[in-house]
Formats: sequence, structure tokens, C-alpha cells
Amino acid sequence: MTDTATTEAEAARWKSSSRKHEDAAKANAEAPAKLAASQMDHAAAMAALKKRIEDAERQAAEIEAEETARAEAAAGPSPVADFGAAGGDVPSARGPIGDPKAGAQLTMVDLASMTPAEIVAADEEGRLDALKRHGPRYGY
Repeated sequence: MTDTATTEAEAARWKSSSRKHEDAAKANAEAPAKLAASQMDHAAAMAALKKRIEDAERQAAEIEAEETARAEAAAGPSPVADFGAAGGDVPSARGPIGDPKAGAQLTMVDLASMTPAEIVAADEEGRLDALKRHGPRYGY
């Protein structure tokens, strides 16, 4: 090859390379705009989904409130509520329940917060009699 032919071939190679880089630069220049549009579409979709979730939760709460009101209306007044309204205490088959330090019968919930030494002392005082007599199912 002559010097001119070599020079022309090399110039053609550089032009080709330059065109490839220009095309890549144009594509890269368009990428941020496409990304921004995609992110805006994604944000709009997320907002729409959040609204649908909120609407569904609101509907579920309304349905639950309606079902609860229907169930309470169907059940009628509670005899325990009427007894308490009359000024009496609600009767208990296992004795008084309350503050463990007040001498009342203890429940399983009370025992959960006590140390082993406190449980032994309560047993000696007779405050576990209801649990011993009826088992833990009556101690809640």
C-alpha cells in the first residue's frame, strides 16, 4: 500500500470509530430522559396502588364495624353487663381475682410476672387454690 492509501484507510477507520462513538453518545444523552419518564410512571403507579390499599383498608374497617354491630344487635344485652349496671360485682366461680398482693386468688397471668419464691409464698397463703382446683384453663 502506498502512503496515501494507508492514510485514507486509517482516516476511514477513524471516521467509522468516530461515528460509533457519536451514536453511543446520542443514545446515552437520551437515557436520562427515558429513565426520568420511567421513574415518573413508577411513582404514579405506586401512588395509585397506595390509594387502592387505603380504600381497601377503609372498606374492610367499615365491613368489620357493620358485622360487629350486627353481631352485637343479634346477641342482645349481656347479662353480665346488666348485673354490673345494677351495682353488683360480677360473680366468679373461682373467688376474687385481682392484685396478687391483696390476698385474692391468682391467675396464670399473675403467676407469669412472679418469682418462684413469690409463687411458693402465694401457695402457702392459699392464693393458688382456684388454680389447683380447676386447672390453668380457669386461671386466665
